[in-house]
Amino acid sequence: MKTPLVRLMFALWLCFPFMTQAADKVFIEADPIAYALKGYSLHGGVEMEGFRFQIGAFGLEVPDATSNNTNYKLRQTGVGFKIDYFGGSDKGAFVGVEYGATKVAYTLASASFSDTRPANLAGIRIGYKYVNRSGFYVMPWVGIDKNISDISPINPAGEKYDVSEYLIFPTVHLGVQF
Repeated sequence: MKTPLVRLMFALWLCFPFMTQAADKVFIEADPIAYALKGYSLHGGVEMEGFRFQIGAFGLEVPDATSNNTNYKLRQTGVGFKIDYFGGSDKGAFVGVEYGATKVAYTLASASFSDTRPANLAGIRIGYKYVNRSGFYVMPWVGIDKNISDISPINPAGEKYDVSEYLIFPTVHLGVQF
């Protein structure tokens, strides 16, 4: 494990069984948009005393519409954790912080070039959680993250790609809580 934050996420994962015993609710969720973008998403966590703690893994192909050079194909994979605050409820509006230890593969087919870089993303998020009586929920949210890794441009064969310092990430998660 290369970074202290990745070690922290591993420690949280190891503590997860103990956290579930003290939790008000346990949940599992996924991001259907990640699957639509040829990826995956699986997250789990606990809620207790107005807070929500989550760990997860994800991956996707970054859409061309969000790229500053569509000659590149980007694939992002990673793990992350989130802490949200709901107040006195397990539904409704929330605010939170998030961190993702990700890798981004930049592929430029015309030059037979590929480079993979870490993209450690730290930021804030806001959203809303709609819960039905059976415990199923829909949770739209948006995160604003800062890339705290190397953001120098990639420039093989004169095809420059400017690595973003900030990322705005809107999505929706579907889940069930127990």
